[in-house]
Amino acid sequence: MKKENKKHVIEARGTVCPMPIIKLSQKMALLSPGEVVELMATDPGVLENVPAWCQSTGHECIEVKRVEDYYVAVVRKKEV
Repeated sequence: MKKENKKHVIEARGTVCPMPIIKLSQKMALLSPGEVVELMATDPGVLENVPAWCQSTGHECIEVKRVEDYYVAVVRKKEV
């Protein structure tokens, strides 16, 4: 029986580049292929940095958006 994937959340609000990407990279290293993580950050650089990081690493950038006074990026770990 396959267990439900829990929601992975990275709290990076209050940090500036490159910390949100470093936290994202560290978390992705711990996940299984196909798992999804949500990064919350106040640094507007994530709007460009997360998609660029995903393109260079092969992970899927599902969404990057502004929510109230912070940004949310949703990323799926690449399949092997």
